[in-house]
Amino acid sequence: MASAARTRLWAGLWLIWMALIALSSQLPGADLPAFPFEGADKAVHILFYLVLGGLGVGAVARLRPDWPRPLVGSAALVAGALFGAADEYHQAFVAGRHTSMEDWLTDLLGLALAVIAARAARGGLARAWLGGEGGPA
Repeated sequence: MASAARTRLWAGLWLIWMALIALSSQLPGADLPAFPFEGADKAVHILFYLVLGGLGVGAVARLRPDWPRPLVGSAALVAGALFGAADEYHQAFVAGRHTSMEDWLTDLLGLALAVIAARAARGGLARAWLGGEGGPA
């Protein structure tokens, strides 16, 4: 796959995932499924934002190949954190939903885990996925 096509793929997947999170935040509280155990909603936040962070690192690494790896991870983390804050704020206007600092902090945990995983995987696996010398971040 050509470099430009791979860049579009990563950036597109990142934006699509953001859209899916935003759409899920539009669901009224009454339409949400019951969680099977206490704290399951936090696990969902971690999972959603772990994926968002991973896609963000891949997208930023492709969009800004000249940036040092720590800056790539930081940019993906900040972009995800701002998106998560906006998403939490938006939920204040959805019936049966509310803004939650705990949810946002859980989002940040998922993003941070993604950046850490990307740094850890920057060896052969990351090179195989992203093509190129140094991996995602």
